[in-house]
Amino acid sequence: MDFIPVDIQEIAINAPLPWALYGKDRSLLIGEGGVINSQERVEALARLGLFREVDPNEKNDAAKSVALSFSDIRLKAGDRMQIEPPAILCQERLPVKYIGHLKDISVLVTLPTSNGLPLQLREGEKIVLRAFSGQNVFGFNATIERVCKIPFSYLHLSYPERVSGMVVRKSPRIKTNIIATIQNQAQENGSKKLSGVIKNLSTSGAGLGARQALGNKGDMLNLAFRVDIHNVDMYMSVNATILALIPQTTNGDSDGIFHGLEFKDLNPNDCVLLQSMVYRQMVENPDNLI
Repeated sequence: MDFIPVDIQEIAINAPLPWALYGKDRSLLIGEGGVINSQERVEALARLGLFREVDPNEKNDAAKSVALSFSDIRLKAGDRMQIEPPAILCQERLPVKYIGHLKDISVLVTLPTSNGLPLQLREGEKIVLRAFSGQNVFGFNATIERVCKIPFSYLHLSYPERVSGMVVRKSPRIKTNIIATIQNQAQENGSKKLSGVIKNLSTSGAGLGARQALGNKGDMLNLAFRVDIHNVDMYMSVNATILALIPQTTNGDSDGIFHGLEFKDLNPNDCVLLQSMVYRQMVENPDNLI
């Protein structure tokens, strides 16, 4: 079951809803045909995060996006974003951290670095920012209003009038800190065991941090790790494909490589274990949901 965000402008007051409304945790808020009788009620629901199921006729339109407001992203201070600077400066997307925003005024993010050095961005330059939240990816255009260096390096960006959102994940994802042993099945030395840390986890994939790249995009990895299921230590061994490789930095210094992974051919037992772990965390530790 896939979901997409609902813009509050899609909700008509005192009219039957064309679809059921769900919250951020995918709990049912109002069933199809339900009626919302005030704008205040709509805004109160929107603060919970509004989503609806993807209609089967929409699933073939993979490029379809939804127009949202910046507040719909629900970013928290310290959340990771990606900045796409002017092509003349850099040809890659760089990680930054979200600091905060003042509605209709400005968005603040950390200054990106490239090869360990601060990127020489100038006021007035146009950039693109992307953020990942829950099961959705968001993107918007912005102008650099001010480059600040005191008390640390950060950017004042223009507040976006419009944000585009699209569902990219099929399952909720939680924060973790699980040590894993990895083998790259695509390399000649595939029997060599490497190590990494699973930073986030879902029933369909994981985010893995390591000191170096564990392979190339498309390579198949085997991950061996243990999870705590109701205070019982369970061993898992799963295969996953590398979908993304993202360099990480801390204070301008290299901090390894983040790997975006998609699980492949999970057996039923592993699926049950992952579902149990993820949904237990969703209930007991909702702050771990990303």
